[in-house]
Parts: sequence; C-alpha cells; structure tokens
Amino acid sequence: MLRRRLFLLCLLTLMMLNSFVWFTPQANAITVNDVVVKITPPYGNVEHVQTDSEGNIYYGNELGNIYKSTDSGSTWTLWFDKENASENYVRAIFQADNGDFFVYALGTGNPIWKYNGTWTQSFTNVGSAIWHYDQMSNGTILMNPYGNTHNDVLYATDDYGENWRMINLSQVVSGWTDPWHIHSVRVNEYNNDDVWVAIGDDGDEIQLVKYNASGWFLMAKGLQRYWKCDFAFDENYVYFMSDTTYDKITRMPHNGNVTTDQQDVLRSDEWTVGTHFGKWIQNVDGILVALTRHGTIWASWDGEHWVNLQTENANYEPEVVAWYRSKDGAIVVGDRGQNKIIKLYIDEQVLKHLFFKDSVTINGNSVTINHVFKSGSDMAVDLSTYGLSSAQITLQGVSQTSWASNGTFETGDLGGWYERWGTISVTSEDAYEGTYCLNFTPGVKGSIWLNVLPPEFYNSSAGGSGIGFPYATGRVYVVSLWAKSNVSDTDAFAIVMRIKNGTDPDSIHRAWHLNPTDTKWRFYTETFVLPYGYDRVCFYLTNDYANGRELLIDNFQIECYEAQVYDGTGLSRQFLGGWVSSHYNSKTTENPSVTIAGTVKSHSGVLANGTNSTTTSITLPSGILDVTTSVTNSSYVRVIIEGTKDYSITNAIIRNRISSGLYNATYYATPSVTATTNLIIMAEKTSTITSASLTSNQLTFTVSAQSGATSTTQIYTGSKGEPTSVSGASSWSYNSATKILTLTAQHNSPVTITIDWTPQSGGTIPDDDEPFDLDLPDVPSLTIREIYRHIGFLIGILILAGLILYIQNPKKIRRFFRGLLLAKM
Repeated sequence: MLRRRLFLLCLLTLMMLNSFVWFTPQANAITVNDVVVKITPPYGNVEHVQTDSEGNIYYGNELGNIYKSTDSGSTWTLWFDKENASENYVRAIFQADNGDFFVYALGTGNPIWKYNGTWTQSFTNVGSAIWHYDQMSNGTILMNPYGNTHNDVLYATDDYGENWRMINLSQVVSGWTDPWHIHSVRVNEYNNDDVWVAIGDDGDEIQLVKYNASGWFLMAKGLQRYWKCDFAFDENYVYFMSDTTYDKITRMPHNGNVTTDQQDVLRSDEWTVGTHFGKWIQNVDGILVALTRHGTIWASWDGEHWVNLQTENANYEPEVVAWYRSKDGAIVVGDRGQNKIIKLYIDEQVLKHLFFKDSVTINGNSVTINHVFKSGSDMAVDLSTYGLSSAQITLQGVSQTSWASNGTFETGDLGGWYERWGTISVTSEDAYEGTYCLNFTPGVKGSIWLNVLPPEFYNSSAGGSGIGFPYATGRVYVVSLWAKSNVSDTDAFAIVMRIKNGTDPDSIHRAWHLNPTDTKWRFYTETFVLPYGYDRVCFYLTNDYANGRELLIDNFQIECYEAQVYDGTGLSRQFLGGWVSSHYNSKTTENPSVTIAGTVKSHSGVLANGTNSTTTSITLPSGILDVTTSVTNSSYVRVIIEGTKDYSITNAIIRNRISSGLYNATYYATPSVTATTNLIIMAEKTSTITSASLTSNQLTFTVSAQSGATSTTQIYTGSKGEPTSVSGASSWSYNSATKILTLTAQHNSPVTITIDWTPQSGGTIPDDDEPFDLDLPDVPSLTIREIYRHIGFLIGILILAGLILYIQNPKKIRRFFRGLLLAKM
C-alpha cells in the first residue's frame, strides 16, 4: 500500500512540474476596451481638454486652473492659475497657428487670457462663457459666447489677440432673429474657409448661418431639423451634430442646400431611450468623433460607418474632443460627468476592425465570412486576424421589399391613406420636413389608417387595409415617425398595429402609446418580427387615447428586412427598405458583382432571396479588405466566403502584406501567433513601422515613435526561429516557445533595426601564433525559462528513478547509502 502511494505521489509531482513549465496565459480578441483608456486627473474635475501641435495634453478644472502633461497623461504640472477660485470653470484652451495660446475661464472681468511666453489679458468683459473657437487660414480667430440671454455676438481678432472686434450677427445677417444661445462657430478648411454658426433654441431662434467671401447668409431657420450644436468637415461633406432629443448626425456636400441635401449618417435609433442631445463633433486626423450629452462616444473613418466607443450612461457627459493626437497617438476626449480624460487609440484600420468583426465566425480552423453588402458601397471584410487558404466564395440573393403611401404628405392631401373617422387634414403650418405634415384637429378624436395594399391583398373587414406579403413570416419591420403635440400627456397618441392572416383579420392587436411634449418634434421608432402564420400588418395612427389632443405627424415610414438579414443577432442599422413611388414593390438581387481586394466574383441573372450562386475558389490577402458591389435590381447581395485559416493572431490588427512572407501589424496586448511560416512585424499602438524589407536571411525595418519614448516591437519569426544577430535595437530577447522576438528602441528619431538569420560559418585551423578557438556546430541558445524547464525535468526523472528503485528493493538501497557513509568515515 505504501509503495502505491509513493508511486502516485511521484506521478503527481511530475504533472505539477510540467504544468508549471508549459502554462502560458491566453490573450483575448481585440475589443473596444483595448483601444479606450480612461485617466483620472489628479487635480479637480475635468471641465475642458485640449492638445497642442506637439501632442501635449491640457485639461482645465472647476477651479480655473489648467494642467499640462508632456508624457501623454502620466504626469501633470500646473500651467495656468490666473483665475484660481471656486466655480471658475475653464471653458476654452486654444492654440493658434503661430503657437500662441488663448484661454478662457470664468473669472473676475471675464477675460480671455493669452500666452506667448508670458500671460496677459488679451480681452476683457466677455459677455458670456466662451463655448467654441476656431481659426481661419488668414489668421482670424473666432470665438462664440454661449449666452443665457439674447445673444448675437461673435468675438474676432485678426492680429493674434492684440485687438478684438465684435461681429453683431443681427446687423450682418438678413432675416436674423435674436436667439438665446450661439452653440458653435466652426471654420470649414476644406471649402474656402466657410464659417458656420449654429444658433438655438426654439422657434425662429433656430438658425443656421454661413459666412463666405460673399458675406453672411441665413441658410435656414425655424424648424428643429436645423437645430444644431456643432459642425465638422471632411474633404466632401459638412457634418451637423443635432441638438434635439432622439435626433441624428446628418451631412451634406460643402455647397449643398441644408433644406434638401441633408442625409442621415447616424440616426437616433442608434441611441436608446433618453435625452441624447448632441454635444460635440470633431475631425481629428481624418477620424470623426461625436459626443452626446448622455455619455455616448461615436467614431467613424468615413462619416457613414460609426463605431460606439462609449455606451450610454446618465452620469457621463463627454464635453470636448481635442484637436490633435497626443504624443502616444491617442485622440483625447474630456468627460466632465465621470471626471475622466479618455484616450482613444483609433485610426481607420482599428475602426474597420471593430465595425466589421461580427461578419466573421471561426470554428476550429474553419473561417466563414457572411455579410450583406449594399450596391455601390465601398465597405470591407475583416481578415486581419488570420490568413485563408482554399477559400470559396458564394453570392446569395437578398430580396428588398419596400412600399410607400404618402408618408411625408408632400402631395398636400391624404392620398394613400384611409381616413376612418375624425377631423384630420394635411397642413403646411409647421412641417418637420418638406412642406406638409399630418394634422389631428384639437378637441376631436380621430384615427387614420395606412392603405398601401395592392387590390388582391385588400381586407376591408378590418376597417382598414393591411400590408400583405405572402410567406412573410420572420420578416423584420421597422416603423418610425416624427410627432409633435401642444400638450404633455402620457397617452397623447398611439400607433396601433394589427397583425393578420387570411382567416383572422384582427388576431393580434398592439398599441404603442407615445408622448410628444413641449411643442417639439420628437422621433419614435419600433421594431418587430412577424410571427409564424401571419402575412399581413396594418397600422393606424390615433389621438383617441388623449381625448382629441392636437397632434402633428410627419415622415411616417415602414421598412422591411428579410428574415435572413436579421440573423437573430441584432438588426443592422442600414435599412433595406425605403419609400418608392408604387404602393408595393418587391425586388430581387439581379446581376450581382462583387470585387474583393481586386478579385471579382459575379453572377449573371436573378438570385432569388436565399438562393446561392455557383461557388468558386478565391485567394485573399490578410487585413481589412475593401469590397465594392454592383447589383442591377435589388440594392443588396450577401457575400459568403468559407476557408481554412493559415494562422491566427490575437490582440493584433494586421494592416497589410509588405512583401511575400512578411506582414505588418499593430498589437494591443501580448500577441499569440500560431500555424504560420510568415514573418509578422508587430508594433505596439504607440509606435509605427514606416518601412520594411526582407531577404532570405535578413529583415530590416524602421520604427517611428515620439521623441524620448521607448518603443517595443515584437516579431513572429515563424520557421526562421531565433536570429543570429540583431543591430539597431536597445535590447532584444527571444522566446522559443512562442517564436516571438521582442525588441526595444530609444527614440530621438526613427530607428532602423536589422535582424539576421545567416548561419554562423564553420571552424578553421588557427595559426600557431593565435590562441586555439574551436568553432563548434550551431546549437540553439536557450532562454532562462527553457533551462529551468530542462533542469526541472531531469530532477524529476532522478527522483522518480530513485523512488522506483527504493520501492522495488528498499533493503539494498539502505545498504548502499550505509556503505557510502562508512567509506567517507
């Protein structure tokens, strides 16, 4: 019994040694948490943040003080203390193009301070807190006070603060109405220095004003769709950040018409229920960053695809986006609600990775890409975490069903609707958009039915029509509208939905009670999936629940997704429907053509919904791959790519293939690469690989980072293993278990590093006058971890052998050791 126990103990000891030696922590895939870093400031609360052209970070607090960090937020020093008092909130920190700084903090005399080596008061008696600031290419600096009373003034200086002048908008803008607030002043550097001014808050106070070489112009006023809080610009568009509840970000071409050319790029249905007034939008190094008052942070590389980097929280209030990246490459945001300086390590490739990652599923070595692409779009698929071999591509049809029945009432009548009862009319008094909207007469109950069916689906027994689609089970419907009421009432009005089938015209009845208040236009949306066995949906709008309250309705829309697009994982925000001229229109995918990284896959003819094309082989590089599509009839086609991964890499984004067998990546944690012979250069997110070249036995690359920084670069060496020599690096180490070479470099400028795998030459016979030196065959060097592993293994073997011998013949072992002791004596 004792011998058995000792034998089991030996085995357990060896197992523990083996697990200790070989265990390696596993990294997770890249997420938003990997690219968002939050810093708690050491002094006071964050009221404003800004960066300068060198990447230094500044933040101002509620005590009128501003602190500066030259090391990306690790340490802070007091930089400005001229308004040091409680509630002297810092509202502006601005660096002009000549390097001078301008600062505004609530204080005695409301001054604007200037710093060009010494602090001076550049301007005093500012009427209200400075809210936004910008500079034109001719050097003119513009600042707008927010104002809690009627305010029509912008402050301007043409000589870097030596002299200031006031621009009275009421005197230069024809049709001007005195507002409560000026929300923002911005300069469009992409379009001849156009100056945009956003003004609010209600009625005719809502105004958009633009200045160009021809003077000042009132672009629009009076409607809430013109109620904006900020602007941003890129090469093609002006972006408007709205200041209304349940609203959106819109954009239009630089010289477009704000009444007709605004397009939604981030709709309010991206935001959950709550007050999501816009706060700030900024273009930083080609990345658009948008903030809302209830905490959400959104970012986009093209203004069309948006990634949520911070979710809604009533205690959050991101306040400002800094103009320049910090020294370690981050976009900086100040959040006064949670008292954080937020650093976003994002660029186009990172955002594409986060946006498109859900299109890819991995099961073992099998990889499937499954994504619906819109015709004419320039989108992407994400192959950044692996390579594919033996890939197959298939196209699949996606039907698009859409309908319309005068949902915007722009015909000026109720055409397309069935007025069941009550006094309901179309009015041009206060449309949300366009000329007309629907009006429920005050004091009179009424309901109006949607009448959009073709004759064969009309069902008069239900008192109205229904939207009928044969075999429509599983389709996803999105209903949305804008509403406005003159009262605050819990049940001001309702959207009523009836789901039908051929034998039971009114089997399911559901009402959404909505509450438009404060005489403001509000946006509402609902989503539902058609249950099994039902093929028709009917909607009507009513103020019956509120005893005939006055009610305005505009932009009523119903849009439909095919069940396959829903996929059970969440509804895509790109609607598959849209208003068309006919009452009923069903489209199929016809003549689809898809180009992925230069490879074209096309199908001639119609692909019905869910029908696949022929499958063909395709070879794809790694990285974020651009996808362009063309479809004759429907706007959509599903692309399915299936293959076997050549390798995988966690917590890194492979940006591009530099040359055959060599890839360039950015990593966010310790990477883990498997099953590839390729070399991968992985720069941490604070440094960049600017060039690289590879020969059979030598890799040379240049890494760039901020002056004074220490960069870390990791290289997966594949089958090449440990190099024979490394030059240019401050230090280096190699892990034979992971095949990763780690290099550090000190930076005053870009550093070039050369790695050599050339085998060492053989031995030679020395001259008589030279010391003898025998060149032994190459033996792979061992890491400390490997040495410990081998020593531990040998010790374990010796212990096990001794115990086995002892168990087999304990008397002989005891006599052996007794003899050794006697011999020593």
